[in-house]
Amino acid sequence: MVAATSPVARRREGPLEPVPVPPEIALVGPNSIAGLRRVMGATWPMIDALGEFMTSVGRLEMDVKMTMPELFQRTLSKDAVEAFVSKAPPDLVGQFFKVTLGFASMGKLDLNALSAEEKMQRGDRLKEMALEVKTLIAKLDELTKEVGK
Repeated sequence: MVAATSPVARRREGPLEPVPVPPEIALVGPNSIAGLRRVMGATWPMIDALGEFMTSVGRLEMDVKMTMPELFQRTLSKDAVEAFVSKAPPDLVGQFFKVTLGFASMGKLDLNALSAEEKMQRGDRLKEMALEVKTLIAKLDELTKEVGK
């Protein structure tokens, strides 16, 4: 449970009022240049990654002429999964389900609802999932090369 005085609880109640920083700590406080630098340093990779993600999604949607929800619905339909399972090598099927179930088990990624610790745990898990996806992509690349021979 989130304490009523925690930043998360206050954020749910509405925007926080600016808090004056006493002069004796202004060099290290959140309103200082160093504090702003730390915030900006932490957020720019996220903004950059989100921009890259959105560009990639847009390109994919243009190529397949479907939205992501439509693409996921078609890709993960019962018929599509059954066809994939019946034709793909077992290790590829296993990797596919490992990735798919891994994402499904992550739950909501609502940054406003997660504690700092939960964000870091989910972030670490997403990085692990990214490696799993990379492994799946490598297996798909191998299969594509074999089919092209």
